[in-house]
Amino acid sequence: MKRIIYFKVLIFTLICLCSSSCKREKNEGLNSFNKEIIPTSYSTSHIVAKQKKLTNDWWKDFKNEALNKIIEKSLKNNFTIKSAYNRLNQSKAIAKVGGSTRYPHVNGSLTGSRVDTKIKGFPSTNTNQFSVGLSVSYEIDFLGRQKNQVEALDYDVLSTKEDISIAMISIASQITSTWYQLYELHKHLIILSEQLKLKKKDSAFVKTQFKNGQIPINTLWQKQQVVLLGSDELLKIKSNISLLENSMSVLTGRAPGSYHFKFVDGPHFLPLLPKIGIPLDLIQSRPDIRKAYFNLLAADKRIGVAIKDRFPKLSLSASGDSSEEKVSKLFQNWISSLAGNLLAPLIDGGRRKAQVIKEKASYRLLLNQYGDTVINAIREVEDAMILERSKTLLHKSILTQVELAKKMSLIARNKHLSNQINLTAYYLAKINYSDSMRRLWVSQRESIEIRINLYKALASTWSSSSTNKLKKEK
Repeated sequence: MKRIIYFKVLIFTLICLCSSSCKREKNEGLNSFNKEIIPTSYSTSHIVAKQKKLTNDWWKDFKNEALNKIIEKSLKNNFTIKSAYNRLNQSKAIAKVGGSTRYPHVNGSLTGSRVDTKIKGFPSTNTNQFSVGLSVSYEIDFLGRQKNQVEALDYDVLSTKEDISIAMISIASQITSTWYQLYELHKHLIILSEQLKLKKKDSAFVKTQFKNGQIPINTLWQKQQVVLLGSDELLKIKSNISLLENSMSVLTGRAPGSYHFKFVDGPHFLPLLPKIGIPLDLIQSRPDIRKAYFNLLAADKRIGVAIKDRFPKLSLSASGDSSEEKVSKLFQNWISSLAGNLLAPLIDGGRRKAQVIKEKASYRLLLNQYGDTVINAIREVEDAMILERSKTLLHKSILTQVELAKKMSLIARNKHLSNQINLTAYYLAKINYSDSMRRLWVSQRESIEIRINLYKALASTWSSSSTNKLKKEK
């Protein structure tokens, strides 16, 4: 009796010592990083005048139904997004496998045998033997090692889940950008085609002047070179359109060459600037930051697993067996056993200690990666706001240039009609006006591109309600 009491006291003391040895500071360095590095507000927050609340489907703010339909299809068919769902399902299965160690393992066995005995001079005999057994094993997680392991796997699942939002934001941004690039190129195609007609007319006019001896041959060659350069530029535009259409095909989950852009001319709406909030909002909502944070939490739990793996493990096992010659009598007689096992590591060549050092180094690595992700996310918002402000001023300047070029073209037309200037001067004025229009289209597309980058920088994790329909299809 005294030995049993002594054994219980020894076990209790050992558990207390192990538990106190396993205590450590959680999320080392993370709180100090958040306080020291993250600013309380953006330096460009004063730039914003009117603001609009940002939503997950931010591309709808452009009021472009054709674009909305393409993005809706791509979020269902894009293979990158489908792969993100596959990785999430894989991560959930891994977590379920790892979590199974916290529960008792029960195994059953059933065997049957028949032995025939034949001895010369004696009648043959036969013996039947049936047995059934049940075994149970369970590891008592008194230090919380298995709990930490399961928590680490759960954080892995949350980290993988953020990949879906990252993929959706990236695909939506790429499709929006590609769509407006295609629109811009088609506008260039129209303008360049008109310019090429004017350049050919001008070349024909100069050729007539050369035949009449009014200009030298080098002037004619110069005009012919301008026509060839215009044709080459038109060919490049058509080639770039085909390349972007192939990119759009892949983004929508189809084979290259299956998508063809339907150009419809018309004004495009640049929405109000979204509310940028404060950096703390960005850290709590942006999926790549959340992913880095969950990775950090998982690494923190794995440090606990490595530390607690250096201490003893206590497990219990129980078994019961029944063996009879007849199946009907199997459950009448039982042989049962109950055993406890305390396994403590003694000599492992420093493997467990090195594992702790490794997990702590991994945590510090992920902490630095988390910090890099956070400050770069803040920089992306700051950069987008700076570009928004400068682009607004540049666009106003280009609009003024277009107005001036239009006035000069009208003046050149009137002078040509009154024979004050020749046809070449009039064509040059029209070409100058069309070039200014091309710069305007480039500026408008760049404004949209900057706005897309701002949306992407501020985009938050997609809610479960936003992805439920897609998830069922994956």
